[in-house]
Formats: sequence, structure tokens, C-alpha cells
Amino acid sequence: SDFQQGVSSKGFPAKGFQQGVSSKRFPARGFQQGVCSKRFPARGFQQEVSSKGFPARGFQQKVSSKGKILAKISCKQFLASDFQQGVSSKGFPARGFQQEVSSKWFPARGFQQGVSSKGFVAKGFQQGVSSKRFPARGFQQGQVISSKGFPARGFQQEVSSKGFPARGFQQGVSSKGFVAKGFQQGVSSKRFPARGFQQGVSSKRFPARASDFQQGVSSKRFPARGFQQEVSSKGFPARGFQQGVSSKGFVAKGFQQGVSSKRFPARGFQQGVSSKRFPARASDFQQGVSSKGFPARGFQQGVSSKRFPARGFQQGVSSKGFVAKGFQQGVSSKRFPARGFQQKVSSKGFVAKGFQQGISVSILVALFHRQMYQLKIKRHSMPSNRST
Repeated sequence: SDFQQGVSSKGFPAKGFQQGVSSKRFPARGFQQGVCSKRFPARGFQQEVSSKGFPARGFQQKVSSKGKILAKISCKQFLASDFQQGVSSKGFPARGFQQEVSSKWFPARGFQQGVSSKGFVAKGFQQGVSSKRFPARGFQQGQVISSKGFPARGFQQEVSSKGFPARGFQQGVSSKGFVAKGFQQGVSSKRFPARGFQQGVSSKRFPARASDFQQGVSSKRFPARGFQQEVSSKGFPARGFQQGVSSKGFVAKGFQQGVSSKRFPARGFQQGVSSKRFPARASDFQQGVSSKGFPARGFQQGVSSKRFPARGFQQGVSSKGFVAKGFQQGVSSKRFPARGFQQKVSSKGFVAKGFQQGISVSILVALFHRQMYQLKIKRHSMPSNRST
């Protein structure tokens, strides 16, 4: 629902997309123009995709491969932190990349627009492509076309081979068998999804947990954190999203125009929706909705969860159980009061305090006000009664 220029995956529907497609099972966290890998999420990505095994952290403009790590991809087992336009290797994380790709085994560090070799890491690349076994070091201004079997990495205006996808393409077409990753204005392959797309489709199994993504799609199993214009997966929440959708299981934090997961709250949303069970406890939300279980805190234009209150909301709705505090244009929960609301509605059970242009939900609130008023009258009248 609410898709814009997005396509859903095979098994499940994409919810609340904008120029993106969600994964099947879990959310992608914090992506910008990226797609997550199959098994684990990439964290802190920008235009990047995580590898199969574990998440890449702090990536920028990276894409994960199916079997091998190509341009701008996280490694399989360990995390790559503070990447920039780079890709990690299979075994360990690549740190401090710039527009580069790591090798299969180890990470490429400090790359610039380069591609690593199959076995080891290419270091200090610039617009170059590595060899088959070892990395090319200190390349400048190289453009390579891929063979039939494997993809060409870091291409621009190129076409992928028959067997595998071309990754990091711009205005390219993917291969028949696998996905083209990091495309812009490209078409995906028949069997697998294109990852790291802009206006693309997410992968099948796991989420990209990279933050600060833009126009990306999450994977199937885990959430992408810090998305921008992205959609989360089904299982866990996307954190720090912008125009993204959270997963079903956990909370999306720092969303903007996103939707939270079902179980846990979205934190720090902006224009996002919270999960079902727990509240989005992120501050400085804008247009966000809280989860069902706990309150969303510091929302702006958000809705609280069902059980607990959203605190510090603006244009938000409180949860069912507890009070939302500091709301503006929000609705309180059912049981407890929303405090410091503006243009909001109180909950069913208790009083909303410090409301402006707010309406109460049930009779209990009115009764509570009457009781408080009566108590105040009694307190004022008690000394006079005793004196008389």
C-alpha cells in the first residue's frame, strides 16, 4: 500500500513504499539508495548493500554480491565500519572505503572508485578494476567490461554479463541469472533482485542495515536503519529512516516519512509509522506513528503505540496504555493521559495534562477532572471548616 514507483517482492506485499520495494521478512535499517543483502543487514550505508553473512556499517554507495563481494559491498562474516562508496570482503569488514570494492577474503581499505581482486584486498584504488586473483593497486581512470561468467564492478553505462549481475552500474541492464546491484535507471535480472538501486527492488532474505540510505529497499529478514525513502522488511524495525517503512518485529529509529514495525517502536521518526507492539521511542519525530505496545517519544506528526504513550510528539497520536508527553497535534492513548499535548486527544483512562485544542476520549477523563477539581475545593475548604 502507499507505493510510489515501487514494486513488491515475490512472496509478500510492500507496505508504505515510496520509490522503493520492501523485502519479505525483515527490515532494512538506515539505507540511502541501497539494498540489503540476503542474510544480514548493512548498517550505516549510503547507496550500498550488505553481504550475505553480516551487516556492513558506515557504508556509502556499496552493493553486496551473491557469492563474491563486488563494488561497494559489506563482508559476509564481519562488519565494515565507516565505509564510503566501498565494498567489504567476504571474511572481514572493509573500513574507510571510498567508491571501491573489496576482495573475497579480506577488506579493501581506503579505496577510491576501485574494484578489488578475488583473493586479497586492493588498496588505494582510483577508478580502477582489479585482476582475478590479486588486487590492482594505485589505479586511475580505468573502465572494464565484464566477461560472460562474472560481473564487471564499478561500471558506468555498461551492460552486465550473461551469468552474473553488473554491480554499481549507471544506466545499465542486469544479466539474466543474477541481480545487478547499485544500478541507476537500470533493469533487474530474472532470478534475483537488483540491490543498491534507485527506484529498484529489494533482495529476498535479509535486510540492509545501513544508515543514511536514500531511495533504497530493505531485505527480507532484518531491518534497515536510517533509511531515506525506503521500506523496511517484515521482521524487524528500520531505524533512522526517511520516507521508509519499518519491519514487523522491532522498532524503526530516526525515521523520516517511514512506517514502524509491528512489535517494537520506531525511534526518532520523521513522517514515519511505529510498530504494533512497542512504541517508537525516538525523539524529534515528524509525521510518524508509534507502535502498539509502547509509546513513541519525541515524535512529530506521528502516532503513538497502543499500550504506552508517545512522548514529545508533534502531530502524533498516543499509544493505548500510557501517556504521550509533549505532543503537538496528536492523540493520546486509551488508558493513560497524554501530557503536554497541543491539538491532541486524551486517552480513555486518565487525564491528558497541558493540552491545547485537545479533546478527551472517555468519561473517565471528565470524572478525573471532576475529582481533581473537587479535591482542590476540599483543600481550600478544609482550613475554614476546621477553624469553624
